[in-house]
Amino acid sequence: MGTIKRASRIDLSTAGVALAYAFETTKGERPTDEYTHIVGVSSIPAMNESPEIIDSTTLDELTERVGVAGLKGLPSATAFGANYTEQLQNQWEDIMTKFAAAKAEGKRMWVAVVIPNMTKAFYYTVEPSPLGQPGIDVGAVISIDLYLTKTSEIQLETAPTSVVAWEAA
Repeated sequence: MGTIKRASRIDLSTAGVALAYAFETTKGERPTDEYTHIVGVSSIPAMNESPEIIDSTTLDELTERVGVAGLKGLPSATAFGANYTEQLQNQWEDIMTKFAAAKAEGKRMWVAVVIPNMTKAFYYTVEPSPLGQPGIDVGAVISIDLYLTKTSEIQLETAPTSVVAWEAA
């Protein structure tokens, strides 16, 4: 066997990954800066939907069914894990208030998944759901699922120019 030439790689850690949000200031345009960090997020789900397969099998097939790729289905409300704190509760109430105001103006909420040492970030529009009660177990950190319904395709674009900490109004 001949020599195998391999490209070098730099593996990424989850340390420092941020989930942030911004609201459109111009209807239909993704914000490029001033994203706000969501405090205490501990898990971000994979968003890699596969297209449905449309069966196109005919009676000519002898051994296998065949199909063609169809549309991707957007997921229902998806859970983002977070440590439950009063700060998170207050921030989420603020998000829900700002989301209602933006929606009334026909504007959308965008999230950015920002990974340290990457020049691009993942962006998509979402609709947040109000917080419920977190599950509580003995000897554990109280955590809660933040439900965000993805409403657009994912865009991999230049990372936001700034991600700021949330501050109570």
